Parts: sequence; C-alpha cells; structure tokens
Amino acid sequence: METTPDLYAYFLTGRGGSLQGGLGTAISSFTNRLYGREISGEFEKLALLEQVQIVQRDLNSLYSENLRVIADSYGAYILLHSLINRDIQLPGVLLLSPVSGPATGDGRYFRPPGTKALKDAINNQRLGTEHTGRIVTGEEDWQSPPSDCRRLGAAMGIECLVLDDVGHRVPASYVHQELFSLFKVK
Repeated sequence: METTPDLYAYFLTGRGGSLQGGLGTAISSFTNRLYGREISGEFEKLALLEQVQIVQRDLNSLYSENLRVIADSYGAYILLHSLINRDIQLPGVLLLSPVSGPATGDGRYFRPPGTKALKDAINNQRLGTEHTGRIVTGEEDWQSPPSDCRRLGAAMGIECLVLDDVGHRVPASYVHQELFSLFKVK
C-alpha cells in the first residue's frame, strides 16, 4: 500500500501493545511517520496524571490538520483524560474498544484510576465536540460496552460503530478498513 506522507499518526497502544507490531504495523502501512506511546514498561508504571501530561505534550507538539490519532483500549482511556478541558480538536481520531470507565463482565471487574473525572467530563461534554473520526467497539465487549461508547461518541461529536459478534479485539480486517477511511486524502 502507498503511504500518505502528508498525513502522520499518533498511536496509543492498549496495554502491552507495540508501535512496531500488530496494530502499529497496520498504521505504518498508511503513513511513514508514526509517533506514539506504548502502554507498557516505564510508561505504564507512571501515575495516570503523569501519563496524561506526557500525552498532552505529545499532542501539542505534533498537532496539525494532518495529524491522525489512533488509540486502542486503555490507550484510549489515557487519550480521553488528555482531552478533558483542553482546547484541542482532533482532525482525525479512531478509538478502538475504548475503555471509558469501570466495567464488569466475564466474571471480572475492572476500574481504572480517574473514572469519576472521566465520567464527569463525558456527562458534561468537556472532551471537545469538534473532533472528526469514529469509535469502534464490539457488541460483546465487556471492557468497552456499546452503551458507554455511544455516550462517549455523543459527547465527542463522533460516530460510534458497534460490530456484531465481536468482543474487545476489533478484527484486523475491520481495523484496516477504518484506517483506510481515516487516512484517505480529502
């Protein structure tokens, strides 16, 4: 596939994800400039506030109309926190199975730090509403329930797409289709 050199990407992986493999490789096939953070190693050990501040600095330094932001799972959670009360509007964003608060399913319970602040920001539309992009989740995703994604999409002014018979991992073929849409030159 031919890359689009005028467009570049900032990718926040899910926990344990990689900028050089998996989804990072797919994104790299659309642009020759991939930036981002892996939610692993030293970065993962930082407090949420420190992670958010780093992502905010990244976005401020990279921001332009040519920026495309992709965030997966917990990486989306950190991105959402970085948007609270910020005057930044993302010109192209793709959130894949975004964690947006506590979740229960499969006999498990997950409650990330800062859930009250994010819930308040979503309910009071303090994430910005001029973003362009899409949220994608699966109908069977207990970590990123469709109802939460629809609420998040409404708060951000972007579409939420729920895939039938899909859990927390959006199928690679569908991710590729979404990336193609995100990177097409207007």
